[in-house]
Amino acid sequence: MESFRKHGLWLKGNLHLHSTLSDGKKTPEELFKLYKAAGYDFLSLTDHWKLYPAGEKYGLLLIAGSELNAKNNYLHTVGLNLKSIPEEREGESVYRHLIDNSEFKILAHPNWSILDINNVSILKEMDALEVYNTGCEMEICKGYSEYFWDAALERGIRIYAVATDDAHEKLEDYCKAFVMVKAKDKSEASIIKALKTGDFYASNGPLFEEIALESGAITVKSKAPCREIRFIGKGQTGSQVAAKDNKGITEAVYKPAGKIPYCRIELIDLEGRKAWSNPIWFI
Repeated sequence: MESFRKHGLWLKGNLHLHSTLSDGKKTPEELFKLYKAAGYDFLSLTDHWKLYPAGEKYGLLLIAGSELNAKNNYLHTVGLNLKSIPEEREGESVYRHLIDNSEFKILAHPNWSILDINNVSILKEMDALEVYNTGCEMEICKGYSEYFWDAALERGIRIYAVATDDAHEKLEDYCKAFVMVKAKDKSEASIIKALKTGDFYASNGPLFEEIALESGAITVKSKAPCREIRFIGKGQTGSQVAAKDNKGITEAVYKPAGKIPYCRIELIDLEGRKAWSNPIWFI
């Protein structure tokens, strides 16, 4: 992936979390201190129907964002660099406002929302979906949404994936999931640009060291030992490289037998935590 060859900074961020401004249990200031101490570089405080101003607090870059959904609808969306909050809270106009007024649009927690991909009419207009959501996983064990992402990719929808905390703080569902973004510098414009071009990956633990494509083969390196490295493609294409002992592996290579539309990569570390690359598209 070009992300690993580009000049720039790897920046750690969270794009979906809540505070006492909506239904969270910690104040914005408490969250900023916690995330800064955990090594995060940027956040978007996405309280429901609220817009916390962009800026910098405690050394964290803050990107304005909000979580919106039509009344009594479990289809939740997050807009980053959202310009304004809509007055209307019912019907499709809620989603149209977010799509038209956000720079980066995320479909939130498909598994928690029990979404049927055939009924999500706005999916093609989203930039990313949440492949993992800490709060949804810790509360009701529905935080992982790979099945939904794969279904979208199978249909030819080119969509990225993010991992978020959501962080309502009913449990310790904060400072766990993140995106690692390769940005030119630590500015809102550079981070949004990197998100839009897919120069990032998602994780709730492991870190990629390198993803390289050469002579049709994908080489993946992780920064710490993994029990598995997975290559997932369209249909029945893909491969799994598993550790043969408890020391784990840090590198794997996959060369598809023929032409494939795309391949995405997962790391699974020795504790079972995961990292997800964005798809490498070949066609």
